[in-house]
Amino acid sequence: MFFLLCAFLFVLVEQSFQTWTPTFYKEILKVPTSMSIQAGAVLAGAFALGRFLSGFFSKKFNWIYVVSFCVIGFAISLLLVLPLTHNIHIDTNTNWMNAPLVVYLFPLMGGLLAPIYPSINSVILASIPKYLHSAMSGLIVVFSAIGGTIGSIITGFVFQEFSGQQAFYLSLIPLSLLITSAVFMNKLKINPKK
Repeated sequence: MFFLLCAFLFVLVEQSFQTWTPTFYKEILKVPTSMSIQAGAVLAGAFALGRFLSGFFSKKFNWIYVVSFCVIGFAISLLLVLPLTHNIHIDTNTNWMNAPLVVYLFPLMGGLLAPIYPSINSVILASIPKYLHSAMSGLIVVFSAIGGTIGSIITGFVFQEFSGQQAFYLSLIPLSLLITSAVFMNKLKINPKK
């Protein structure tokens, strides 16, 4: 149950960022439309790199350290980067060569978020008998889909009613619950079978 909660909360945060980053760039940072779409692509690239590196870090460190580092690092990045997006004035002629620092930092944070999902999935799958893998994979898909849908809806609502910054600040709540669930999961000695 703690694992399914972790999967749900992670995808809730991940999808809210992946879905709303182009809109954040267009409406909050007010960069040209092409840059806002490209920022979404950079975020996807950062996720891909983070997922690739997660395999390397998982071999070197216990999964709970990888997940904790990534969640805390991502939360700190949010708290440092989002204030830079307030009252920012970007010229309509801005491109990637002359953009402010925050334009580069925001999508790169995806690299910190990316290792979490494969880490928790590999731990749970390695901890259960092989005949339960297909059933667990089904649960992963269902809870991930629910989390992704709810995350996008909540972020969209907060984005519309308040601001883009508040929508992303709100992700600190599921991130806190995620790290708490991961710690409980670790305390239950859910570790890969050797």
